Amino acid sequence: MLGGLVKLIRYMDSLSGPADLKTVERLLLESDVTPQDMVEACKFDSRRYARNLLAKSDWYQLLVICWRSGQSSPIHDHIGTACGVRVIAGSATETVYKETANGRVRPVSSQVIPAGSVILSEDEDIHLITNQDSEQGLVTLHLYTPPLQMRFYQMEGDWSDS
Repeated sequence: MLGGLVKLIRYMDSLSGPADLKTVERLLLESDVTPQDMVEACKFDSRRYARNLLAKSDWYQLLVICWRSGQSSPIHDHIGTACGVRVIAGSATETVYKETANGRVRPVSSQVIPAGSVILSEDEDIHLITNQDSEQGLVTLHLYTPPLQMRFYQMEGDWSDS
């Protein structure tokens, strides 16, 4: 954990309150974090994506998440939390959902996010992240401010709807 990562952690540790979404975006885009900076923190799991804590305070949480091919987060929001995700290695697929009248969700868009790009979400934005690459692992850097809180959702039309 060198260079840009140390600078990012020092900045976040200096805060006396949560950062806003624009600041999260700027910090992640300006941080010169490389896959080599993540080597020690990158721990993959064969069963599910692996969340590896890098740093935390009352005002933020910084994680590196490692995804094997086909692994996905649950459908979730970030209620009360600003979230920025920088793709460090590989490419992420983000699927965005909207809540339906019955409280379930349906997909409304999907996009591939290449290495070096940042995904932003906050509050009631509902999404999931997936590594759809059949061969390459995905490494993402997640900055949550304040620390992550989220709700989980079920897709409309799932088996339990009937």
